[in-house]
Amino acid sequence: MAIKLVVIIGATLQVVAAQMVTPAPSQTLWGQCGGVGWTGPTTCAPYTGEVLLQVMCTTYNPYYAQCIPDYRPTTSLPPTTTPITTIRDCMPMLSCTTSS
Repeated sequence: MAIKLVVIIGATLQVVAAQMVTPAPSQTLWGQCGGVGWTGPTTCAPYTGEVLLQVMCTTYNPYYAQCIPDYRPTTSLPPTTTPITTIRDCMPMLSCTTSS
């Protein structure tokens, strides 16, 4: 019975060690991230320069893929609350007022 316990503990330690593998490195903005024969990183890291950009690996042909900015909108813009001046508001005495 003691031998089974040692085997179970040993197997458990191997599983834990296998799960603690460090993640693969990610490619930076504008770097190559794929293609036939490519052995480097195949995922793109977010760009954290002046503006935070999501980056995606884009395939151009079977031999080359590149990390480029993902300009697809992620959220909708909030509605504007700024009053708008119209011609109608300026016409009576040529003094413009804003509409609410």
